[in-house]
Amino acid sequence: MVPNLGVPTPPSIAKIDILCVGPGFLQRKDFFSSFVGKLKRQREVKDIRAIEEAFVPVVKLSFEGIEIDLVFARVARNRVPEGMDLLREDWLQGMDIQSVRSLNGYRVTEEILRLVPNIQNFRLALRTIKLWAKRELRSLLVLLNRSENTANRHKPHLLNQSPRHSKRVNISGVK
Repeated sequence: MVPNLGVPTPPSIAKIDILCVGPGFLQRKDFFSSFVGKLKRQREVKDIRAIEEAFVPVVKLSFEGIEIDLVFARVARNRVPEGMDLLREDWLQGMDIQSVRSLNGYRVTEEILRLVPNIQNFRLALRTIKLWAKRELRSLLVLLNRSENTANRHKPHLLNQSPRHSKRVNISGVK
């Protein structure tokens, strides 16, 4: 599996980001309604949810166990040419803000890959960081879970105090 920055990832942690580019006559609402409807009818697609109000509107789904994020951008043209270069600034002209935001992830990724002197070393370092971060996140979750369990063991005696151990405080000034 080779998602966005080209970092090989085991299927257990794989996530693919897909940018869907359409011509200007397509409406965003069509992407989030009729296209999502078609995806829902596919037996391989699970857990599909359209998040239209996000800063970058996205459709999240699982396809045969692989997590996928779909973002949609429409270009202010009647058709999308084969092999268009989305790094060119002129493609941003006439785009709505959601489309510009949707393109940003792709554009930043491509710019990073263009600027990195040794892509293979970069990908190896990035994969190492991803695996390390996942391990650290698991460790943190285990630690938080232990802390929560410890705290919950001590709460019952605080929450179930009898009235004779409670002190009533009069804040109105009237006795």
